[in-house]
Amino acid sequence: MRIEHVLSLRADARRPIRILVVGAGGTGSAITMGLPYLDQALRVWGRFVGLEVLLMDADTVSETNCIRQPFSISDIGQNKATVLVNRINLFWGTHWRAEPRNFDERSFDRIQDAPVDLLIGCVDINTIRAWLGHVSIDTTNIYVEIDLERKAQMLEKTNALHSNPVSKRPWKDNPSLMTFLRSL
Repeated sequence: MRIEHVLSLRADARRPIRILVVGAGGTGSAITMGLPYLDQALRVWGRFVGLEVLLMDADTVSETNCIRQPFSISDIGQNKATVLVNRINLFWGTHWRAEPRNFDERSFDRIQDAPVDLLIGCVDINTIRAWLGHVSIDTTNIYVEIDLERKAQMLEKTNALHSNPVSKRPWKDNPSLMTFLRSL
């Protein structure tokens, strides 16, 4: 079987794809550390300039970050975005940039050189709620998270599974399991 990757014809191979990653914590660092592989693949496929990435985060590395994120003890106190971008640039030979500040409504004004093609948000729910100006986590959750029931509803509507609809919450019919879960 042959797998073929097709790039949009409107994509200009002489211009980099500009990506803004907001958040350099657990999710943001994992996504950002994977982007050099995409950059290399794009270059192999004929995009001469690959990706141009800007990583934005005002947070600094703490001791607990060294356990679950790609930081070491020598990084403590330094800006997360700067540490990650410097590490990637050094290893991969890229010229990506870090912006050691929080994303806000004026962030696009500060990024003056060119428009962003892709914005990847990797921040926690509380931060998003503050940016969006919501006072209730119930309304913010709509933007942030889709639960399994909503995913099943979407799959049903699109007929993506091409089979019978997924049973909704079959585990609720198991009394011993429910008793166990309530005891936690």
